[in-house]
Amino acid sequence: MKYIIKYILGLIFYPLKYIVPKNNTVIISSNSPKVYSGNARYLFEYLSEKNSLNVIWYTESKLIKSHLIAKKYKYITLKNPIKLIYNLLKAKVVINDGDAYVNFFNILDNPFTQKICTFHGCAAKAAIYDVDGIISPDEQRERLNKFDYINFPSDASSVKYAEAFNILQDKIFSAGFPRCDQFFDKELVTKKYKSKPIARSFAKDVNDDSRIILYTPTWRPYEYNLPLFDLDNFSQDKFNDWLKENNYYFFYTIHTAIKPNRLLQDSDRIRYIDLNNHPLFDVNDFMNEVDVLLNDYSATSTDFALLDRAQLFCMPDYDIYWNYDGVSFIPIDDANTSYRDMLPGKEALNYNQLTDMIKNICDDYETYVLQYKSQSADILNKFYNIKNTKSANNINKLINKILHQ
Repeated sequence: MKYIIKYILGLIFYPLKYIVPKNNTVIISSNSPKVYSGNARYLFEYLSEKNSLNVIWYTESKLIKSHLIAKKYKYITLKNPIKLIYNLLKAKVVINDGDAYVNFFNILDNPFTQKICTFHGCAAKAAIYDVDGIISPDEQRERLNKFDYINFPSDASSVKYAEAFNILQDKIFSAGFPRCDQFFDKELVTKKYKSKPIARSFAKDVNDDSRIILYTPTWRPYEYNLPLFDLDNFSQDKFNDWLKENNYYFFYTIHTAIKPNRLLQDSDRIRYIDLNNHPLFDVNDFMNEVDVLLNDYSATSTDFALLDRAQLFCMPDYDIYWNYDGVSFIPIDDANTSYRDMLPGKEALNYNQLTDMIKNICDDYETYVLQYKSQSADILNKFYNIKNTKSANNINKLINKILHQ
């Protein structure tokens, strides 16, 4: 019955999406209706201050709705279907930072509504996995190519990603990532680093001398544990005691695609930031407070390089990951390099190395950062044009161009 109703409604709205005139309505959403973060969030807030635009966020989260109401921002939701359909029919521009825009009853599939993908990350990989029961590579490419404009933060990366996703060159533009604009405001970065408001909200005992470690492992298209558990001699209790002894705090997130089978439990010094419980959390905002980023193959490494801070890597499944069908390595140059060759930091191969490296970094921070400065610069040269300091404004110019066509 549900599919029959959906089919009938689709038939009803089919002519309307061509007949109803489009106005200055811009609808923005993230890759999930239950999170408020990333490029979409920063662009939405920037555009919401533009009085000439009717900017609307799509969400199904009560917490996000309350936040938007407090900020006096506009939103649409399935809880109010009439308002939702009305704004979809009037939208001239729709924006998403994943690979699929909000599109109930295919209303936005018309030649008058322009679709913009801000994209969600850029690093030395192009991952198009064949994930059984979720999405195939062909479906990923098809979804992404439904956008009229696809944003990449550098010209060099746009070429490589276009090849991987079979994107037509006339769809591509390079505006930078709105979520990274804040990193070019040095006064803001310094203020957030000193005050550590997000860290303190998750761990009340964080003080001015505390060091903040953020762990951002990406997802795998196969079953896996949180990679830390695969390090020899790793023990959560031992790790928590060591963190407490040195006044370090360890925060971690996971990708929302496929969760690890095993996670660290919250303890004195370890906090899991679950987006299901914290839909307003934004990892780039938190990066301002972070001393060390622990990573693997995630694009957070590129963003964090803009802050010129220390990075470490934990990749116990390195060979499995890079030999998995659908994972493509994007080298910085044409030399015969590997992902390991271009890391802007050391790789911990076991638990003892991990703790020793973190301690050495924090004891002589500037020396470590300087040691990997050239690698960080190489990554930015390839994957992020640092001239894009006002990415939200760059995308706003494209929107204005669309609205005045």
